[in-house]
Amino acid sequence: MTRATPVSVLVVIAFIAAVTLYASPTAASEPAGPSTDRGAAQDAQIHCVAQAYPIGQSPAVPAPLVCFDTFGAAIAFATGGAVQLPDVTSRRLSQAELTPPDGTLAPTSTVIGIDWWDAFMSGSTLTTSENFDPNGCYNGGVYVVDSIQTGWDNQISSAVGYQGCDYFYHYDLQSQGGVRIQCVCEEMFAMNDHTSSEKFGGTPLP
Repeated sequence: MTRATPVSVLVVIAFIAAVTLYASPTAASEPAGPSTDRGAAQDAQIHCVAQAYPIGQSPAVPAPLVCFDTFGAAIAFATGGAVQLPDVTSRRLSQAELTPPDGTLAPTSTVIGIDWWDAFMSGSTLTTSENFDPNGCYNGGVYVVDSIQTGWDNQISSAVGYQGCDYFYHYDLQSQGGVRIQCVCEEMFAMNDHTSSEKFGGTPLP
């Protein structure tokens, strides 16, 4: 008689396979797809980049998320290669760190906000960039993400706005609907894990 493999052994095998998958390095030129399956590998992180659009100009189908194994690779992609922070870990960055060094080419896209999976700017990241104005929100620009994409919808726990986007609004419904919080914050309290769309501005927005 063939003995069935115990369920506990199968669970261990699945866990090892998942850890091996997340531990495998992915080059910045070969972005990994977004994933929410962190149950088997709690320490694994994924770092994605989303595109924001000027208010009223969002396409019917937004650009897909591009994801990486490292935070530094995501920042490089989000700035068109102008900012290289190869050893940076997931944490709050300063505006100076996101400013290209003197003498480099102007960035083709600009980071206007970073969201974190966990509170206190830790864990996996969702970096949002725009490629319409290198000044971001400083010249009165207002940008939106009408729909947080699969893998990050209702998963954000802390956030920081950049490039003058000091008013970084998180909404619990798509297309800037429902309850919102203005969050450059370490914790989101009642809005924790409830963000489905966002808006970025340099002044208070309606």
